[in-house]
Amino acid sequence: MRVDLDRYYESVKDLVPPDLKTKLDAQRADIRKHIDEELGAFETQLAAYLHTELERAEQQLTNELAQRRAAVHAILQQLQTARDQTAGPLRAAAEQLLREQAAYEERLAGYGRVLRQTLVTGLQVAGLSVPGLGAVAGLVGSITASPAPAPAPHPADGPLPTAPPVMGGSTTSPFTLLAAATAPTLGTAVALGQMALLAYEDGPTVRARMAPWQAEVIGVIQDPTTGTEGFAARAGNEVVVAFRGTEGNLHDLLTDAQCRRRRLDWLVGVEVHEGFAKAFSTEVRNALASALAQAPGCRVWICGHSLGGALAVLAAAWLASQGRAAAVAGIVTVGQPRVGDRVFTRWYDGQGLTAKHLRFVNDRDIVPCVPPAGLGYDHIGRLELFTDDGCLRQDAPRLRELVEDLVSSVAHHHLADEAKEFLEDHRSAAYQALLEAAWRRGDPL
Repeated sequence: MRVDLDRYYESVKDLVPPDLKTKLDAQRADIRKHIDEELGAFETQLAAYLHTELERAEQQLTNELAQRRAAVHAILQQLQTARDQTAGPLRAAAEQLLREQAAYEERLAGYGRVLRQTLVTGLQVAGLSVPGLGAVAGLVGSITASPAPAPAPHPADGPLPTAPPVMGGSTTSPFTLLAAATAPTLGTAVALGQMALLAYEDGPTVRARMAPWQAEVIGVIQDPTTGTEGFAARAGNEVVVAFRGTEGNLHDLLTDAQCRRRRLDWLVGVEVHEGFAKAFSTEVRNALASALAQAPGCRVWICGHSLGGALAVLAAAWLASQGRAAAVAGIVTVGQPRVGDRVFTRWYDGQGLTAKHLRFVNDRDIVPCVPPAGLGYDHIGRLELFTDDGCLRQDAPRLRELVEDLVSSVAHHHLADEAKEFLEDHRSAAYQALLEAAWRRGDPL
């Protein structure tokens, strides 16, 4: 404003008379003084305002910082409290894990005794070499021929338990458990385990056992040329197909483990163990078809122990290949060996059978270890593993998988004492006892 006033004065001072010029100079001085006073007052007000605003902003930031500090302190206090509260349980959990790890390492020591002298040979026979498997078969033969301390009776050598499973204090028919199920459960596993045990009995005994359950045998499944045996029974809308497993001892099964795979004549593109494919012969398939023809629309449950478990897998796959996968309500196998290659496993899963298949393995049972994965075989079904304390878990430790592959590839006669533990865990009666105990405890699957 001063600049404009001075510029205006300079432009007009030569155009006015002297007396008016004196008057203009006086007015100019007054105006300049007034402007200076106004500017001074404004600058004072502005400075005061800015000072006030800065003090207010500083106070606000100070308050917010104090609040944040208080919040952080509160969180730290909560974390400290939580840490104090959880330190004890976490320490206890860690100690429990250490105890479990020690117990598991002790279990692995049993495998270690077997592996100690077989590792080098196992590496040498990796792939398609089979002498190691023959050694396993000879090992089993020597064990079964030698005296053993009074084991519990194998179903093929001794009587079945005198009563079916008990639930709620009353005798329960396996068919009752199956009829109540909408999917495979531990209860259906107990029921089908009973039927797998019954498959080791002769025809009259099987029929006699069906009477209290208001069930009937609708088909006998057998092929004298291969030794395959089983039965189909029905009660209401439920049909059970049960296959007998390895009779007498495991020598034949482990000897067969060295056989090659072969293609199936009823399913294109997959390969399964040659001995199992022969056991599931045309005669067996015809007998199965004839039995199921007497129960149209019924749900089909399939079970088996050991070799019977492998046959149960093939029976389920055969029904699926006939477009009847939906009729299969569930498959339960105990001590089942590997059946086929990975292509077969993927096809089986694609038919929805894996979700219906509970595959139980008892701790050190050696039979699920054969035939070896190194020969192109793959496991099938949902693993339910009984640990050495009888508890169920759904995953096989990777170390156990490695151990079982090596053990199944090669063994020596002088390690028979260690292998007895593996064979003892294979007994079907031992499996059934574990299943019923887990069912009574209410163990989850």
